[in-house]
Amino acid sequence: MPDPAPHPWQTSTPSHDPIPSPVPSTDSLADQLRASEARYHALVLATGQISWTASGDGGDGDGRAWQMFTGQDPAQAAAWGWLAALHPDDRERATLAWNAAVAARSIYTIDYRVRRADGVYRWLFVRGVPVYDADGTVREWVGTATDITDRHEAEAALRASAAQFRLLADQIPQLVWMAQADGHIYWYNQRWYDYTGMTPESQAGWGWQSVHDPAVLPLVLDRWERSIAQGEAFEMVFPLRGADGQFRPFLTRVLPVKDAAGQVTQWCGTNTDITAQQAVENALRAANTLKDAFLAIASHELRTPLTSAKTYLQLAQRRLAQSAPLPGAAGDGNSGPTIQQLLSASANALGRLEGLVGDLLDVARLQAGKLTLHLTRMDLCTLVKAVVEEEALAEPERVIQLTERLASEAQQPVWVMGDPDRLRQVVSNYLSNARKYSPPDEPIIIQLRVRRANAQVSVSDRGPGLRREQQAHVFEQFYQVAGITPQQGSQVGLGLGLYICRTLIEQHQGRVGVASRPGAGSRFWFTLPLATQEA
Repeated sequence: MPDPAPHPWQTSTPSHDPIPSPVPSTDSLADQLRASEARYHALVLATGQISWTASGDGGDGDGRAWQMFTGQDPAQAAAWGWLAALHPDDRERATLAWNAAVAARSIYTIDYRVRRADGVYRWLFVRGVPVYDADGTVREWVGTATDITDRHEAEAALRASAAQFRLLADQIPQLVWMAQADGHIYWYNQRWYDYTGMTPESQAGWGWQSVHDPAVLPLVLDRWERSIAQGEAFEMVFPLRGADGQFRPFLTRVLPVKDAAGQVTQWCGTNTDITAQQAVENALRAANTLKDAFLAIASHELRTPLTSAKTYLQLAQRRLAQSAPLPGAAGDGNSGPTIQQLLSASANALGRLEGLVGDLLDVARLQAGKLTLHLTRMDLCTLVKAVVEEEALAEPERVIQLTERLASEAQQPVWVMGDPDRLRQVVSNYLSNARKYSPPDEPIIIQLRVRRANAQVSVSDRGPGLRREQQAHVFEQFYQVAGITPQQGSQVGLGLGLYICRTLIEQHQGRVGVASRPGAGSRFWFTLPLATQEA
C-alpha cells in the first residue's frame, strides 16, 4: 500500500485546547477574526457533522473533530495514525482515493468504516472540496464527514430483500414479470428466460410478443390494452412458445399495483404452465363422454335380455295357467313355440345378462385392483383345445380350424404360468368376437406358436376388418367400432370384452394386439412368457 498523504483531519501541532467561545466584537481585525473562527466552530458543532480542513498539499490540517469522534489523542492521530481508526478492509482504498484527489486537485468523495470512541464501527461519507487561490493553486481543502450508518444499513437491508425476492421469484415454478403503468415490461424472473430461451434485451418493453402464437396474439393484445386502459386485473389462457419451439398453454394473471389515489403505478404478472392440468381435464371430459356412451349402451344391452326373459316366462306362465296341451302335439293346431322352447330362450337371455353383469364386475375388480390371479404352471395348448371344443358344442355349424401344433395328435405341451380360468376367458372372448363378425360359412382359424421365450395365440376371421385408427382403440374400455354390424342374432355388447382381455394378459406379463385390413378380416393375438422348469 503506498504511503498516504497526511490525512485531512491530522493536526501538526498537538493541542488539547477547548474550542474558543465567541468574544465580544471589537474594532481590531484580530478580534474580528477570532470571533468569526468561534462562530465557525460553533456552526460545525451545531450541524452534527465532522468538519475538517487540510493544507493545499493535503498535509497539515485541523483534526480536532476527528479526535473527538475516534477518541484518538493528537499524538495517535499524527503522521499516518489516522489509518488506525479505519476498518482494516477500508484502509488501502481510502488512502489511494485521497492521494488521487490531492494529485488531481479534484473533489474527494468516499465512504468507509471508522471505529468510534466507544469501539463501534460507523460508516462515514467523506467529501472534501479544494479551495483555490487567485493563481489557480489549491490553498486548502475543506470537507465534512457524515455518519451514514443508518442509511448504509437500510440500503444493505434493501439489497438483501431484493436478493431474497429474486431468489424466490426465480425458484417458483411460474414465469413472473413486472411492468410499468403503461404496460412496458421492465423485469422478468429467470424462469421466463429459461423457458423461452430469449435474452433480456429481446424481451424488454413489448418484446414478449415474439413468443406468442401469431394467431392468438391480436386477442391477447386487445385484452391487455383494455386492462391497462381500465386499470383492471387481467386473466387469460394462451400458448407461449418454449425454447424447444413447442407451444404450451399458460394461465396468465396480471394484477395492478395502485397508489393511495387509486392510480396504477405498476403491474405484476404470472404465467402458469397448465399443460398437465389441461391433459387431466381432457381425460376427464373423455371419461365423461365414455360414461355417457356406456350408460346408453348398458341400458339398452341389459334391458334387451331382461325384456326377452320376462316375455318368454310370462308366455310360458300363461300357457301353463290355461293348461293348454303342448304346442305341436297331435291334434294341436297351435303353431307357436313350445314351453320348452320358451324356457330355453329365457335361459339364453338370462345367460347373456349374466355375461354382461360378469364383465361389469370384472372391470370393477380390475380398476379397484381386487382381481386376483391364481397362477399355476399349465399347458396352454391343452387349454386352447378345450375352449375350441366348448365353442364347437355351442355352435356346431361353425368351422374352427386348428393349425399344426394344435391339430397334431402328438401334442407338444406349451408351458406357461397362468390362471386357467382367466386365460380360458380370454381365448373364449377372442373366438366369440370372431363368430360375431365373421360370415357363418367362413372358417375361424386359431393358431398357437412359440417364438423365442414367448407363446402366441392368435384367432383369425374373415370379417369386415378394421381401419388403422380403429385398431388403435379397439382394446380400450367401452370402445364401440362404428360402421360394423355383427352377424344376425348377435349383440354388440358393452365394449368391455377386449379391454378385459388386454388387462388380464398384461397382468400375466403378456401383450395383446390386432392385425387387420378393411374387407380382409382381422387377426387378434396375445402372447405369454414361457414358464421355466423351476416355475
